[in-house]
Amino acid sequence: MVSDDRVELAQLHEERERLRAAHTPDEPAAAFAFIEQEHVNHLVQRLCRVLGVSPSGYWAWKQRPPSARAQADQAFLVASGRFMRPVVEQRRPAGPHSSGDARDPLVESR
Repeated sequence: MVSDDRVELAQLHEERERLRAAHTPDEPAAAFAFIEQEHVNHLVQRLCRVLGVSPSGYWAWKQRPPSARAQADQAFLVASGRFMRPVVEQRRPAGPHSSGDARDPLVESR
């Protein structure tokens, strides 16, 4: 085997182990989400084979609408973002914390 081939083979073995480590067999949805992220770099069929899920399962998962729970989670994130944004915008830098007659530059003069 040529040295370039050995390097490539070692890289492929390392990639395979990384892919396997990213997948838990009890949760195919996690494998499908990983495949969704990596399908640009690798063939879907190869990713499915390495992760132990079926390509048809992946394509069915991809076509399926989000679950009611996922939709509720998304709605919560949007709503909490609308609530938290004004709170964050109201915050201002803390004034000087030294003792004496140091004044907060953001407060009007008396």
